[in-house]
Amino acid sequence: MTSLVQVGARPEGTEAARGGADRLEGWLRAVPGLQVQVETAPICFKAPYWGLALARPRNLLALLPGRTPERLVISAHYDSASVGVGAADNALAVGAVVEVARALAGGPQLDRSVVFVLDEGEEAGLLGAAALASHPWVAGASAFINLDAAGSGGMPMLFQAGPRQVWLAKAYARAAPHPVGTVLAQDLFQRGVVPSDTDFRVYRDEGHLAGLDLALFEDGYSYHTALDRLDRVQPGSLQALGNNVLGAVRALSQAKPTADEVQERAFFFDVLGRVMVAYGERTGRAVAFGTLLLALLAVAFGTRRTGLGAGRLSLAVIAASCVLVAGVGLPVLASLLLQLGVGHPHGWFAHPVLAAIAFLPWTCLACVLCSRVWQRVFDGVSPTSAALTMWAGVLLLLGALLGVMTAANLGSAYLLIAWLLPALVGFSLTVAVPSLLGPALVVSCLPGVLLTAEAGRALLTLFIPLTGRMPSPFALDPLIALLCAWPVALLLLALSAAWMPRPLSPKVAWALGVLGTLGLLVTAFTFPYSAERPKRLDVELREREGRALVLVQTEDGLPLKAVLAPLPGFSPAASVFGEAAYPDTWSSNTEPSGAPTSTLEVLSSTPSEDGRSRTLRLRLRSAAGAEVRLGVPAASFVHWMKQCPLTSAQKGLQTLRVVSPAPEGLELSVTLRGQDAVPLQLDERLWTVTPAVRRILSSLPEWTTSEFVLTRSRAQSL
Repeated sequence: MTSLVQVGARPEGTEAARGGADRLEGWLRAVPGLQVQVETAPICFKAPYWGLALARPRNLLALLPGRTPERLVISAHYDSASVGVGAADNALAVGAVVEVARALAGGPQLDRSVVFVLDEGEEAGLLGAAALASHPWVAGASAFINLDAAGSGGMPMLFQAGPRQVWLAKAYARAAPHPVGTVLAQDLFQRGVVPSDTDFRVYRDEGHLAGLDLALFEDGYSYHTALDRLDRVQPGSLQALGNNVLGAVRALSQAKPTADEVQERAFFFDVLGRVMVAYGERTGRAVAFGTLLLALLAVAFGTRRTGLGAGRLSLAVIAASCVLVAGVGLPVLASLLLQLGVGHPHGWFAHPVLAAIAFLPWTCLACVLCSRVWQRVFDGVSPTSAALTMWAGVLLLLGALLGVMTAANLGSAYLLIAWLLPALVGFSLTVAVPSLLGPALVVSCLPGVLLTAEAGRALLTLFIPLTGRMPSPFALDPLIALLCAWPVALLLLALSAAWMPRPLSPKVAWALGVLGTLGLLVTAFTFPYSAERPKRLDVELREREGRALVLVQTEDGLPLKAVLAPLPGFSPAASVFGEAAYPDTWSSNTEPSGAPTSTLEVLSSTPSEDGRSRTLRLRLRSAAGAEVRLGVPAASFVHWMKQCPLTSAQKGLQTLRVVSPAPEGLELSVTLRGQDAVPLQLDERLWTVTPAVRRILSSLPEWTTSEFVLTRSRAQSL
């Protein structure tokens, strides 16, 4: 890992990427028993978020033969983002793959063969994996494990599994020494809530393989920044990743899945990182509906034994709903004050504990207010009957939510089962023995508290740094308030039978209101950023017809004025070279870079037999590591070369993004309608930092981090 990081940032096609690949090839060839191949076949691939791209990634494959021709694929990308050396993303995973290869090659022969893949171009649009999806060593593999990173430390998280093939998650749960993972992450990730992607998508969708997706996710502040250094990687993360992958490969090599285990979707979660529970979709549904049925029977039993009336029970369900909605809604409303009231949002960004201080008192206050509003439900009822009525309402509400989540096929319904199943047992015991009310309530909450606290911590650990790179027209305090509040709201809901029927003192409400207000004020006047948890900026040197501007944009929802107002020459830009600028864009004049310009040469033009179209053979040359986007009017476009059967329309243009055409050039072709000249738009992206831009970057505050790109755009006739 150290040696790979030493070559520097490794965007696809750069000299650093080539140097890194050379070192990796040498390491793999030095492992006895490995058969090594280097693949550089061109690929044309259309990935979500990136559009259609043509590239020639350099991929490394190493085969460790097993007793049977069945194969497992272990994959990690060795390229990095354009800024930073990518120590965690993804040199750490690459190091784990190489060490696992050495360990397996030096041990007993496995039943299944293992293919180790180190691919290039993941950061440019999952291109290396796309080039390998049909490779003979990869196609038809029994399973794959993809390794990536969204942070610099912690235990590796299993956050995607499948499609189907529950045996993979079961094998991982049995074999991984540090089994951390939750299907909640899978539910969020595969529904696009997290704006990111990995090679897992390509192996699953293009290769039609089933697998596991592992990633480090803690300390996401360093992701895709210059902070992703070796000294930032947390001790033990590499060892944990290597141990988990080694154990999983050995288990997967020996596993013989049943027909049901091949067809079922995987649900999974860990308990304190010590043990992982993995089960199939049908098992999850059976447990969920069984729990729901038991909850209904428990409520019916309680109604008959205690004489709970249907009307009062209905009101208890509504009261429980109010507890949950108010417990989440009031802190979300309070969070709006940070932006709309005092105008200082995101104070929790570099200090996550402030999120709990600012928002959780409002969750508790909401519950106190609910208890006072709903006192009439319990008027004239004995304390025990009132508690059982409220508890029954909670059971029915949780049961309804469980039914909805199960019907929506959300594996994260396991959290509601963890609350509901112990609660219905405790409720039934209390109906039979009323003196058990207090102990039964507390004990029944323990499984839910344990699993929900873990899930809540993981979500906050992921999303608080993620807000630094989520472009938004408004601050994201409501999102963080929601993530803070829901675990506590669930706990207070589960315990509501103890406190809801009792009138709580107004002093408690006032105290919570004061605490919440102080928490908001402290958060509001805490500076959001630090050198280790910085504000992310996009810095662009845009060149047009001999002129150049430096543009700066923020990656979060906070304005740039505090960053750029002190820098001379910068001012807000409403337009840039005649085009409307993104909101809150600042610009400054500067001199052009003088960097070499990409060239597109027409080698030949061949008309079709009917004369209605013509095919142009082109050669594109650019600086190493550059990206060039070609756009032709959709009305004139027929198709790109045979390797690119797909199209990608943007603003009336059919576009093709060519990744690192290289100085020697890359040949391609396009077929156009008619014989008349057609305008072509050529947009170029490089990562060349000029002295003038370097001075600007060095003048930015230490609590910022910047990703830089040089862009050019020109028109050309074809």
